[in-house]
Amino acid sequence: MDLLLVTPEYPPYGSGIANAVHKIVNHLSKHGVVTMVVSRKGGDVNISTLFDDLPGIFGLISFWQRAIKYAIEMMNAYDALWLHSPLLLDVKGLYSLSKTKTIIMTFHSTYWGFYNACKENAITHLIPYYFLASKIERLFLKGISLMDKLIVTSVSPAVSQELVENGLSRFKIPYVVPNGLEEEFMINIDKLEARGILRERYGLEFSQDDQLLIYVGRVTEIKQPLLLIEMFEQINVVKPNTHLLIVGSGNLLRKIRRNQEKIKNLHIMGHIPHKDIPIFLRASDAFISLSCYEGLPLSVLEAASLGLPLILSDIHAHRWIVSLIKGRVILLDPHKSDLTRVLTFLNILEKEKSACDLSPIPAKDFSWKNIINLYLSLLGVT
Repeated sequence: MDLLLVTPEYPPYGSGIANAVHKIVNHLSKHGVVTMVVSRKGGDVNISTLFDDLPGIFGLISFWQRAIKYAIEMMNAYDALWLHSPLLLDVKGLYSLSKTKTIIMTFHSTYWGFYNACKENAITHLIPYYFLASKIERLFLKGISLMDKLIVTSVSPAVSQELVENGLSRFKIPYVVPNGLEEEFMINIDKLEARGILRERYGLEFSQDDQLLIYVGRVTEIKQPLLLIEMFEQINVVKPNTHLLIVGSGNLLRKIRRNQEKIKNLHIMGHIPHKDIPIFLRASDAFISLSCYEGLPLSVLEAASLGLPLILSDIHAHRWIVSLIKGRVILLDPHKSDLTRVLTFLNILEKEKSACDLSPIPAKDFSWKNIINLYLSLLGVT
């Protein structure tokens, strides 16, 4: 099969969608699928223009309008078209193309989900942007609902529900196909060895009795890193041997770094190579995320795959992951810092170190082999 794939981001640019699409392309190639990737940056075909510098949603729509025009012109050379988190004002071209070609759309998150999260968590400066984006998304979803042969997938049940709530026809409820976990992520080292590596590579000093919490992900308003730091500051007063590692980058990174000198045992790492993420997780006692919205949080899946106890906000995506595992997990109200429950949880982990790990998340649910086989089936590749 010859596949034309369009994505708004692709390595070496971008993170979440970029990394997921890159994995998909690599695995499809092992099954004889030849993929041409079209993106704003990176990929095989770069259709970036000055319009991409337009603020937010406007630059994105500009990209998608040009990308679909390019796809329509080139589709004679391809068997199928795959769009990742598309957003268009006009779907007439896609509608005509769908009559002769297989089209698949994969949604990694929704603007409707972002909008509701901002509204519920009083992230007021982002509400107008996501309100407008969700309205445009609604028109787009209603438009693609008229396309008979369109295949729609989402990375989690939560994203599927959001798509339907915001305009996608209930006759087109998406297939849930999550992103996968790489086998090489499952490193076989213990906590003590992992902490030794972090000391050598990053100069981080942790004693054997120190309790280490870790957050891995983007450092943006939706992830609520300021609420996390506020909670940790209170934890640190009661449990001075507790450390918090924040791994990742984003627009709030500079702001939260101002707290590093003020708060004891707070370590703001910024971006680190993905190959070192398993080492950071192995060195930790619990993974924590107070994010108020997720499509499918790969960092939580990775932590769960290593059997790490989880402290998570009570949102749809986290609840789905928690439903698949057994062990030490607590879900917190994403609107506030629930210090008492967290301290109780940390004390339990400290007292029952030998019995606190989760059962690792079922490999079959997130193995790339099974996921790619499902995508091949949807694409009609035998």
